[in-house]
Amino acid sequence: MKVQLKWNQDKMDELSHRLEKILFQRQESGILHNTALWSEGIFEAVCSGDEDRVRELMEQEIRLEGEAGILARDPFRSLRDLVICSVATVTAHIIREGILDSEMAYSISDACIQMVEDTRREEELFEVAGAFCLTLCRHVKKRKSEYHPLVRQTKEYVFKHFHEKIVIEDMAAQLGVSASYLGLIFRKSEGMTLHQFIVREKVERGKNLLRYSDYDLHTISQYLGFASQSHFGREFKKYTGDTPAAYRARKNQLYRDYL
Repeated sequence: MKVQLKWNQDKMDELSHRLEKILFQRQESGILHNTALWSEGIFEAVCSGDEDRVRELMEQEIRLEGEAGILARDPFRSLRDLVICSVATVTAHIIREGILDSEMAYSISDACIQMVEDTRREEELFEVAGAFCLTLCRHVKKRKSEYHPLVRQTKEYVFKHFHEKIVIEDMAAQLGVSASYLGLIFRKSEGMTLHQFIVREKVERGKNLLRYSDYDLHTISQYLGFASQSHFGREFKKYTGDTPAAYRARKNQLYRDYL
């Protein structure tokens, strides 16, 4: 039986939701993944950042009619295992080639595999696989635009230390440069200061946690490394025009209206 691959935005949104929860839990507990090996797949399409090509290859390559071997007696289980194997191999290749940092790549992979385990229909499996590849593709495309290696390393540092108070002098020392030089390179590349970038990214992560999790404001502010809940609230309102509580209430209402 042939299954038509559909590109479901709801699956993309759900993957983003689960990714935020996994990132929160992993960074809060300090859990990091190890690297892995890879077997060939649709790596070239994903690492090119070409979404149209990714869609085309997904339609061609994800076939569950016995072409990739039966992984279980239950056909649906076989299909689900095939998708999980595909996710794992693509992720490992992305990491081995240095296309994405391992923490981001594995977090996307884990969120996707959780969604795969929750599926009950074949069509859903294809939708989740498509969401996974497009999500990887978009992260790769974003990273490829960050040309200066020092900017990339800075952003990786910020990502890994999201739940801490980030001291620019400490970060610069870790990267082997002076704080003034790091700030100059970053501002020239990104059009903003390092402090502005750090706060903006923390606020963006806060928006996702407010929208997609049930964590209270105190927990979120602590996780994001703000000095206090009120500090988080001030910075959040400065960037969004809303208090964290108002933002969460508004987004939850929009979601209920959508349902």
